[in-house]
Amino acid sequence: MANTMAVQDVQAGERATVYIHKVTLSGSYVQASRGNNAGEVLLPNSASNPNFLPKPSAAHYDRTYPLQGPAGFSSEIIPGGDDTHWLLKVYSSAGTEHAAAAYEGTITGDLDFLVAFEAKNYR
Repeated sequence: MANTMAVQDVQAGERATVYIHKVTLSGSYVQASRGNNAGEVLLPNSASNPNFLPKPSAAHYDRTYPLQGPAGFSSEIIPGGDDTHWLLKVYSSAGTEHAAAAYEGTITGDLDFLVAFEAKNYR
């Protein structure tokens, strides 16, 4: 249940800005439950920003989704207990959530796991 995030790209559009983050997973997977802040919690506002890209001025994201990865597994991102916590769900096969256990080496070694967080430009 440990992850690190780093901002990789910012795509500003007319209606929304998309913040693309690289996610690196380590440790053990904890199954997530919608509406709680337990599981593999993604905190994009705490992500490192090695290229000094623009970060959102508000803590709220309207939508989030995985772009690629993790390493041959499927995933989804669901809302946590509030609008600043997002939970990663990893599936080992169609309809079967990854067991609450240590991540496989292919997942922890995936250097190309990307997720997107989208924020409207207007409120």
